Amino acid sequence: MDYKYKFKIATVGDTGVGKTSLLNVKIDKNYLSTHIPTIGVEYRTFIEKENSGEKVKFQIWDTSGEENFRSITKSYYRDTIASIIVFSFDNKESFKNVDYWVDEVRKNSNSIHHSIILVGNKCDLKYDGISSSTVIEYADEKGLTYIETSCKNGINIDKFFKIIAKIILDKIPYMHDINKEPGIILNDYRKPLRTREHGYNCCTTH
Repeated sequence: MDYKYKFKIATVGDTGVGKTSLLNVKIDKNYLSTHIPTIGVEYRTFIEKENSGEKVKFQIWDTSGEENFRSITKSYYRDTIASIIVFSFDNKESFKNVDYWVDEVRKNSNSIHHSIILVGNKCDLKYDGISSSTVIEYADEKGLTYIETSCKNGINIDKFFKIIAKIILDKIPYMHDINKEPGIILNDYRKPLRTREHGYNCCTTH
């Protein structure tokens, strides 16, 4: 499938909050109730069609939330155009730790256009003292885009990735030189191809 841009993105957050599940449900249409921790970093790709019709390819580094992998995974925040920070509504500690992840991303990313999207996952399990209004207030204070999801019930999964695509696409007109922008690759698939490698160029489209 043709696409115009490739976006490099990292998922971060505590272990067990559903970072990998977001990708499994989106890409594989598969939800696993058993938590299988990510070892180090996993790599996933898929193509998304934004509401405007623009197609983009997501290249996502799914990082482990385990403390013993953090020195390794933080290197993946560099050269990304966005980060997805995930916490879980059934784990209040994971929300408290969002501050840590925001600081880590902002220290290690190297694009002034880097976007951070905060995800409140397991929104069907709001029983650990975290309210939506509290998270919205926090996101506004930190300048984050916020959305709630449920991998188990499929809530906002497709909408979520369309929102990320739009956020990045909206910033592109303000980028000085997209070819030098970390985390974005322009795929010039619309450029006409030569029909012959040698010979006359009368049939070549210019």
